[in-house]
Amino acid sequence: MNPSPSVPEATPTPTEEPITAPERPAEMERMDEVGAVAAAEYFLAVEEYVFRTGDLQQWDKISLADCGFCQNKRDAAVRVYGSGGRYVGAETTTGEPAVVGHDPALNGYAVEIEYSAGPGQELDAAGEVVADLAVGHGFLVLDVMPVNGEWGLLSVAGSEKSAS
Repeated sequence: MNPSPSVPEATPTPTEEPITAPERPAEMERMDEVGAVAAAEYFLAVEEYVFRTGDLQQWDKISLADCGFCQNKRDAAVRVYGSGGRYVGAETTTGEPAVVGHDPALNGYAVEIEYSAGPGQELDAAGEVVADLAVGHGFLVLDVMPVNGEWGLLSVAGSEKSAS
């Protein structure tokens, strides 16, 4: 009797965890410093979600009309994901946020958050590398303000040094 031919075992393919949209924190109901900090953290989480998925639904809700940073992020997502591409890598970590400014007339806040971003790539629809994304570290200052009872993102500025 001939031994039966060995059948190679299937190698499990890694499955990617589904990416879920960030939850809006309850603290964003507050129109004070606590709400501003929660909004800034949420806005960065939504920006990361857009980077990973190309889904702009939440981004469009939080971006104020005059936010150049917001429009640039939107344009990049449309360009990459609209053509079937995607971003990979560039894992981002953030530090503790701190309010570094307040405009009482507008009730706007400047919230600073330290960040670090690892290496990443932009891929085209075929999975080929289009561009390498640089490693980064520094500080972001998010200008947030309430509009019609909801927090909105007015601008984001980056710096190598802390504003505080």
